[in-house]
Amino acid sequence: MTHDSVALATNGSGLRPDLCLAVGVTGHRLARLQNVDLQTLRATIAALLSRVRQSADAVATQHAMHFASTVPKMRLVTALANGADTIAADAALSAGWQLDACLPFERNEYANDFADGTDRQNYQQLLSRTTSIFALNGKRDEADAAYEAVGRVVLDQSDILIAIWDGDAGRGRGGTARVVAEAIGRHMPVIHIDITESKAPELLWSGLADFEIEQPTIDLVPRADAANVMSAVVAALAMPPGNPVDQRMLARFYRERSRSRTPALPYPFLLAMTGTRKLSRADMRPVAAEDCAAPLAAQLPKVLHEDRYGDALIKKLVARFGVADSAATY
Repeated sequence: MTHDSVALATNGSGLRPDLCLAVGVTGHRLARLQNVDLQTLRATIAALLSRVRQSADAVATQHAMHFASTVPKMRLVTALANGADTIAADAALSAGWQLDACLPFERNEYANDFADGTDRQNYQQLLSRTTSIFALNGKRDEADAAYEAVGRVVLDQSDILIAIWDGDAGRGRGGTARVVAEAIGRHMPVIHIDITESKAPELLWSGLADFEIEQPTIDLVPRADAANVMSAVVAALAMPPGNPVDQRMLARFYRERSRSRTPALPYPFLLAMTGTRKLSRADMRPVAAEDCAAPLAAQLPKVLHEDRYGDALIKKLVARFGVADSAATY
């Protein structure tokens, strides 16, 4: 990263965040979907993703002053298991969403979960179209633990979960029912696509209750037609704070400048009065965000891998560090 790129990143609306929304997916493998019309399932998933995107667009437009862009960044997070996961991944990519993969094993080892031929080729193709890949170091002789762990990673990375599920109790660690139960326990909105019935997707979410549910379960969690409440769910997740105190703090944060107009002299004067050092010409010039960011920009490439993740982290972190450090120094 060059000095010029740091300067550019700290100007304008650099302090405003992107509106990002991540939808995780869990569901049955292909063997459990043999009696399901896969084209209809794909269309159902695509319609859900479209509704989520429209709801996010509405929040971004209504609260444009709080975001860096009125175009939300939409992510689908999936373990890419052959079946519901890969069907959802195809639908998301077709809709222009970012695809992030969480794998239970190293990617080449995980390829053994897919039959030779079309299934494995589809897996490799989807991997090549991901924006990021997070592979756990699962072991084959502890496969159930690896699948359970990757299900939790998907939940950790998601705001909403789509569950393509027959509603049956779990068949072991890492299964769809376990992931759904944990998501509900975390108070995460879950959109249930029931593959056994031709009914509209249903939202399972403790946030639908009129009172606080300390520990919601699959049996007791409130339910509603997902299409009817999607806008409210996305708004609850993505809208800026409505509390007056939080709003004032946010406005103050947005007013931070990458370069202050006047020097901050008390501390240099203190150093001079105590004989630590003399005043210098540099004390007369407020520290700039670009100057604070430059040392970090020079060091990060040495400790981060030169891949998409490292590059993205450098671009996002350096400029924001420069602004924060210059403000703190001032």
